[in-house]
Amino acid sequence: MALLAALPFSQLSAEITLDGTMGPAGPLAGPDFTIADTLGTTQGANLFHSFSLFNVNSTESATSLG
Repeated sequence: MALLAALPFSQLSAEITLDGTMGPAGPLAGPDFTIADTLGTTQGANLFHSFSLFNVNSTESATSLG
């Protein structure tokens, strides 16, 4: 953890990775991540996604479509 604290904030990479429990598994492309409704599961009027990693820096964005 000390290594991460020593790195400048801009060098930390963002990552969003779907874990596969609510749809397909795998990483999404950034730096402006789009989380499509087809990557999740709809139950009634609710849309669910599941992530093993969700890390977005202040200069990046994550948008859910659906």
